[in-house]
Amino acid sequence: MLYSTIKRTKAILCSVFSSIRDNGFIDYDRLPTEGAKLPPKTATKYISIPRRAFSAEHLEKIVDASRNFTCNGKTCKIYTAALLILTRTGLRLSELLGLCRKDIVIINDEELTISINRSVHTIKNASNNGNSWIIGLTKSEKSRRTLMIKDERCVTLIRYILSLTNRPVFYGDQEYSFLFSTRTGRPISKSNFTRNFVKIRKVIGSDIRIHEIRHSVATLMANNPAISYNNAAAFMGHSLNVFMQYYVHPGDDYLNSCSDAINSAFKRK
Repeated sequence: MLYSTIKRTKAILCSVFSSIRDNGFIDYDRLPTEGAKLPPKTATKYISIPRRAFSAEHLEKIVDASRNFTCNGKTCKIYTAALLILTRTGLRLSELLGLCRKDIVIINDEELTISINRSVHTIKNASNNGNSWIIGLTKSEKSRRTLMIKDERCVTLIRYILSLTNRPVFYGDQEYSFLFSTRTGRPISKSNFTRNFVKIRKVIGSDIRIHEIRHSVATLMANNPAISYNNAAAFMGHSLNVFMQYYVHPGDDYLNSCSDAINSAFKRK
């Protein structure tokens, strides 16, 4: 089993038990997953799949490719909107699919805010041998955040999506109106989103993975001297240590920029 699979399974279990407690189904004094530790990587068949960071130009090509994407013969604008949000915020896919209409605040024709308060995960439901979904907490407390997007195209598409008729669904005793939903009102599943994303990226011959969009956004911010590492980490919903360890990658021109900086330092002397 991949180590990443073990980590993801633990995260899903934490979300499930937290949701059970928060919805009042069972009154836990202590969650069953509390204190659960991951096994050492050496104890599993660990295969490291390095995360890559792509340029802003590459991300923009993915967005452009989505404009002509069709579902059932019709242009599907929700994927362009979703990819604009992903490339402008670096959200996790579970956070994107967990967005509800009430989480969106349109400020003007070029700005909007999104509040990340939940995540959606797909699980195998043994009772009906099919896929089911659960609403869970965000990955950490720092992941609960409000972000701003300044992109006219994104605002236009989100307004269009909000204008469509939406069928709310009940989860527990609460009603949810998901931003990216199916005809029945349920959130789009990760598997369906990923399947269509693969079709979109093939248009430009790219092999970028969805989570690598997040790494790319983090790297773009880390390499921008106008953004502090602390602010970038908060934007991504992480602590500074985690942000620096897992989400920062060297930029395309790091060799030249580092060499130039060192050379300039010696010239000043």
